[in-house]
Amino acid sequence: MSDAAIPALALTIKTGEAVAARRFITIAGSYPANDGDNAVGVTRAPAASGEYTAVDVLGLVAVEASGAIAVGDAVMAEDDGRAKKLAGNEVAVARAFEAATAAGDIILVMMIPN
Repeated sequence: MSDAAIPALALTIKTGEAVAARRFITIAGSYPANDGDNAVGVTRAPAASGEYTAVDVLGLVAVEASGAIAVGDAVMAEDDGRAKKLAGNEVAVARAFEAATAAGDIILVMMIPN
């Protein structure tokens, strides 16, 4: 795990559901509806539904992985907000700057604006 995140831009977003820290969320403040859907950024802290939370939308940010990810892999968001190696024609939301070996690892990714 790395704490060397360098966010370039953070927004405050009202959550549409309870969200965990270091997870991808949409502009609507919820986790993506399906694996591979677009996400606007990564939460800095957990928040209950209807609360406001800081979301890193650009820069090098820390996110929780759902499994193995290699350095340099394109990353997509799962429906629970965790990072996963890009599969098929899904939306790449970031690129891995650190490797994950197991679910729950926190890695640095560079956000890709979409």
